[in-house]
Amino acid sequence: MKISVYGFLLALVSLSATAGEDIGFGIIKGIKIGDSNVDQISVYLKDGYTHNKRNCNGVVHFRASDMSIVRYNQITSVLLSANLANKKVRLHSHFPNGCNGTFVAIQESVF
Repeated sequence: MKISVYGFLLALVSLSATAGEDIGFGIIKGIKIGDSNVDQISVYLKDGYTHNKRNCNGVVHFRASDMSIVRYNQITSVLLSANLANKKVRLHSHFPNGCNGTFVAIQESVF
């Protein structure tokens, strides 16, 4: 019985470590593509953003080296669409810490 309890706790800790968390939710103030020689998108949220669970101060980065080129291009398209439409975005990271995002959604509320 002790082994299964320990196994359950280990699985729970592993799941929470990989589940990630929201690192920004709000309207985009600006988008910068490229940083020196790094293929990166930097997203700046307008004042009033929420879900700043990692103290990213409204700036989230998406690096091409962290994901497939398909996902990087999709994220770029979604961010530009949200910016043009003045819609809220939810920025999320599956990394254990830092302000590098891996997920973006256009949504009016967090769900």
